[in-house]
Amino acid sequence: MIKLGHPPDAITYGLLIKGFCRTGKIFAAHELLKKMEQRNCKPNVVAYNTVIDGLCKERVMNEALELFEEMSRKNVSPDVVSYSSIIQGLCISGDRKKAAKFFNGMMEQRIMPNVITYNILLDALCKEGRAAEAHGLLYVMIRRGEEPNKDSYNKLMDGYCLSGKMGDAVKLFGSLVSKGIELDVFSYNALINGYCKNSRIDEAVELFEEMRHKGLMPTIANYTTLLDGLCEAGRVEAAQALFDEMLNKGISPDVISYNSIIHGLRNFSGFLKEATKFLKDMKDRGISPNVKTYSSMIHGCCNSGQLQEASKFFGEMMDRGIPPDVVTFNILMNALCKVGKTKEARRLLEMMIQRGNEPDIITYNTLLNGYCLAGQMDSAQELFDKMVTRGLHHDDISYTVLINGYCKSGRIDDAMKLFKKITPKELKCKVITHSSLLGGLCHCGKVESAQTLFNDMVDQGISPNVATYNSIIHGLCNSGLWSDATKFFIDMVDRGISPNIITYNHLIHGYCISGQWKEVTGFFFAMMEKGIPPNVTTFNILMDALCKERKIREAHLLFIQMIRRGEEPNTVSYNTLMDGYCLASQVDNAVKLLHSMLANGHLPDAISYNVLISGCCKSRKVDDALSFFHKMHQKGLKPTICVHNTLLNGLCEAGRLEAAQTFFNNMVPDVVTYNIIINGLCKGGQLQDAIKIFLEMEEKGYVPNTVTFNTIIHGFCQKNEIHNALKFLHKMAERDLIPDAHTASIMIEFLSKDVNHQELMKLLPTSFHQHEGKIDVMSASSLASSLKDEETCGFLEKANVLILLLYSTSMHTLDCSYPLDKSLNLEAQDPLFSWSFYILLNQVRLNLIYLAAIADSEPQPPTMPGSGSLQEREVYIWSRADDMVKDPSIHAVYSLPRKAARSFHWAKCTGT
Repeated sequence: MIKLGHPPDAITYGLLIKGFCRTGKIFAAHELLKKMEQRNCKPNVVAYNTVIDGLCKERVMNEALELFEEMSRKNVSPDVVSYSSIIQGLCISGDRKKAAKFFNGMMEQRIMPNVITYNILLDALCKEGRAAEAHGLLYVMIRRGEEPNKDSYNKLMDGYCLSGKMGDAVKLFGSLVSKGIELDVFSYNALINGYCKNSRIDEAVELFEEMRHKGLMPTIANYTTLLDGLCEAGRVEAAQALFDEMLNKGISPDVISYNSIIHGLRNFSGFLKEATKFLKDMKDRGISPNVKTYSSMIHGCCNSGQLQEASKFFGEMMDRGIPPDVVTFNILMNALCKVGKTKEARRLLEMMIQRGNEPDIITYNTLLNGYCLAGQMDSAQELFDKMVTRGLHHDDISYTVLINGYCKSGRIDDAMKLFKKITPKELKCKVITHSSLLGGLCHCGKVESAQTLFNDMVDQGISPNVATYNSIIHGLCNSGLWSDATKFFIDMVDRGISPNIITYNHLIHGYCISGQWKEVTGFFFAMMEKGIPPNVTTFNILMDALCKERKIREAHLLFIQMIRRGEEPNTVSYNTLMDGYCLASQVDNAVKLLHSMLANGHLPDAISYNVLISGCCKSRKVDDALSFFHKMHQKGLKPTICVHNTLLNGLCEAGRLEAAQTFFNNMVPDVVTYNIIINGLCKGGQLQDAIKIFLEMEEKGYVPNTVTFNTIIHGFCQKNEIHNALKFLHKMAERDLIPDAHTASIMIEFLSKDVNHQELMKLLPTSFHQHEGKIDVMSASSLASSLKDEETCGFLEKANVLILLLYSTSMHTLDCSYPLDKSLNLEAQDPLFSWSFYILLNQVRLNLIYLAAIADSEPQPPTMPGSGSLQEREVYIWSRADDMVKDPSIHAVYSLPRKAARSFHWAKCTGT
């Protein structure tokens, strides 16, 4: 045209510019606009508006605003279309404040907004969830003489739906019908979308059918909206049927339709197979997958644990030149963090930054949570600090995740420090952060601190919610403070906060542990009366308690009742009952339950096999245990060190030491493993082999503990190799190892041997004097038995050893319900001995010492008063004890507070 000498005019240029914009060649249109002036053709308002509109739709706002300003400089007056395009572009870019300024600016310029301008603002307000403001704008529009059109009402209806105000949306829909305004597919789509987003899928389907009955042909947008709703509601089969119907009606699906169906499949088994079909189909139709398509594929693979496949799709999208967005990265990072692959997740974060993808707060919180789940708290803190340098502000999730991580890692002081750094403004109404810290304090046993924090929280005006109460109730129950937990439960109800199933489960669990079945029953029925049915966790708690009390029949009946009530048992349910059978030595029933578990479609986990292996070992069915161990490997379940140790112990207990040593050589041991094999060898009389293992243990860097030494010392003692036993006792003392109940038992056992008591006396003060331990009932039995045998060993000499032993181990109150009086035939012993034994069981060490000394010094023990008040008997004991105060061997011990010596039950001591 130009070559022929016909220069294009403004109209020609305008048509060309419009064509470029319609085909997406916006920058070519922009260049053509610049050439107009170079060719002496002044651009008019239409040309400017066309390019500005195209730039705004592409979100190239800087160039669009420059052109808008250029119009004024070149005396081209912007009109309502110019302003409307700029306002729409700013709204799309999320800068609504600037859009409002332009709206006010056009009013100042006396350029009246038209229905399109108002609809742009209505749409922006509705998408921000500000439906009430949009409603107000509609009335402003009417007052200014601008009649809303169907699009105006559709946008407002959509706004109501997005804000969850379905009642207002339905009311507006009905008013349009009554006003005679003809509804179109967009009107229906707004309400269908609202129903879908508010989980009212049946009403959405019903409205879709109504639309068709009224002769409105559903568009691809209508189908896609309903497809998405059906998928989100978990009705994937219905969604697939709707997709097929759409194809049969000749409506070609677009990328959004495919994305909806693929995204909807993400939480279902068999995802990969079905989703891959749709992906192939869309490619075959010439529809290019976009970032949303691949993100959905990756998401589905991650949800089904197919991380390798997810990585393949990630690589495929990169190869196809589709850059992943922040959502794609976040999905993949979250999956990696859940399986503990924090290094790979960190590499993804670094890749994001290198590629120019700006990580958002979700990205950092995801990796932060991954570090915390893996217990990598130093890395978590480093990332937390780095967030600030990247210009991100920590939100309540950031604080909660890190505090929770510190709590679960036992670093409660670090959690408290972080909590104190949060400003009151940041903490305002952040009940979730308080709840997390409360849970952490309770988990670490700091229940008093948790209660203080709870009270501070209430004082600050932060209202606790059900999660807060659940945290503190759970902590109190775990600490055995069930009555305090009940008080919080009552306070919770008084505040109008309804307990949920978690609350009741915590309380039921707490009272089950304490064996208070009356309270358990009370809370169980209270829960039922509130319309809260027991869930699988409730039944599991009750079954576990019954199993631990060896009430296996009742536990089995409860299991059947759970199924009858329609509550599907889970793996924990089966494991609990199997464990109960094993505890009751009913291993065959446990195995039958395993077969039932498999028949019902439940796959056993590592705990299932551990329970069975342990049960078989305890029942001396070691071959069965080995069989289950091999099945674990076949099913891809990695046995833990605990499983290995259980089986190793089973082999040792069965006397199969050769097999045990072979098994030991083929595993990666820990200290417990070494203790088990050493104990097995000692019991089997292979003491030299045990010593070799002990030396190997030290060579490999494993540190022997008190159990290790006790095992070897006991082995030497059994073989009467007292010298070697004392040698290891010296080693134990040199390493500052804390003695325990078993160590005390071994000391007592030494008293019945031909042992050098002076050497033992020298050893005891240095090794045990600074430590606290506990003597169990059986140790007390051995001690009492040794006291009565005066002929074998000097009674007073033994008493002196026992003074050191009892003084150093700070023996706690013992279980007096153990029928030792019958096993030792205490009634046949002299009254003084019987009395001494009972006092020993009730934590009165001094009386034992005094009475032992009296028994050794007097030819005939004094007759214990058989009558009189408890007070008279107490006076008698102390009068005899006072006679011994001058004895230097017991003077230091006598100086201990008398109150501690009187803390026993006199009724039990005297048999009255």
